[in-house]
Amino acid sequence: VRLCWGPKDGSSKCSGTAVSGCLPPASPPLLPPLPPPPVSPPPAGPPPTAPPPSSPPPSPQPLTPPPSSPPSCGDTVGRTLIDTGCSKADASSCSSYFSWKDEAAGVVRLCWGPKDGSSKCSGTAVSGCLPPASPPLLPPLPPPPVSPPPAGPPPTAPPPSSPPPSPQPLTPPPSSPPSCGDTVGRTLIDTGCSKADASSCSSYFSWKDEAAGVVRLCWGP
Repeated sequence: VRLCWGPKDGSSKCSGTAVSGCLPPASPPLLPPLPPPPVSPPPAGPPPTAPPPSSPPPSPQPLTPPPSSPPSCGDTVGRTLIDTGCSKADASSCSSYFSWKDEAAGVVRLCWGPKDGSSKCSGTAVSGCLPPASPPLLPPLPPPPVSPPPAGPPPTAPPPSSPPPSPQPLTPPPSSPPSCGDTVGRTLIDTGCSKADASSCSSYFSWKDEAAGVVRLCWGP
């Protein structure tokens, strides 16, 4: 071993002196290993939930076998006409539909199925069918009744006609021969007796020839 001493003068480090014949010191007794710390169990979680019940598998659609008897146009009775073809019909009720394959030629497709392994309806062509009859034309509507024109006021009675004028009494011609003295009290008119007042003829006279002294005594009518 080396026994350390010093430091020597003028040195800042220790010195050592070798000594032989020394035994190494006894090792301290080894301690038994410590037991591992107790491990606490993990906290208990919620109880495991039961898996949801699985839904039952869908029941297979009943397969509609193809018609056993030869199909005919009469099989369209009670079926619904579709424009899209049998493959687009409701697969749960294939036999409820039919479609035209060639309407002008009278060929229809009767839907049936679906076949095994298929999810669509099939169709069987039937010829010799007539297109559906057009709905009957309705008769034209009668014209609306014409109401009579409103009644006007009742006709007014014509005004009563005036009675005819009473005839003038006839003045008889003078019974005695007329004379110039008969002009006394009469009115002279220039237009002649025919223009005198017919209601009083005997009140007038006129000159027929004044130079000759001839007068007309009016009378009548």
